[in-house]
Amino acid sequence: MRNYSFNERLIFNIDDNSDNFDSFEKSVKYIKANLNIEITKYYAGGWDISYLYFKNEGIDFELLYRDFGGTELSVNEDLSKPEILKAHQIANDIYNAVNITR
Repeated sequence: MRNYSFNERLIFNIDDNSDNFDSFEKSVKYIKANLNIEITKYYAGGWDISYLYFKNEGIDFELLYRDFGGTELSVNEDLSKPEILKAHQIANDIYNAVNITR
């Protein structure tokens, strides 16, 4: 899984295939089934843009699908080191759930 920083966000690339909306749907399904979350915004718009904003263990996450960028999970990059490690573990778990079940 590739990750990078952009606009003060730490971004984890779940699937860079912008034609694969299924990755967003699988990510949402995994998150809802396996994490204790509070959903703050959710829009399953389809093939142009979709997002799920949620909180887990005090960390704000954004899961975003764009038709030109694929599916990405992001957090603020100013988190503490333990929070960044937790976010990375969650991103890795989602990545594995999405990409192993293809």
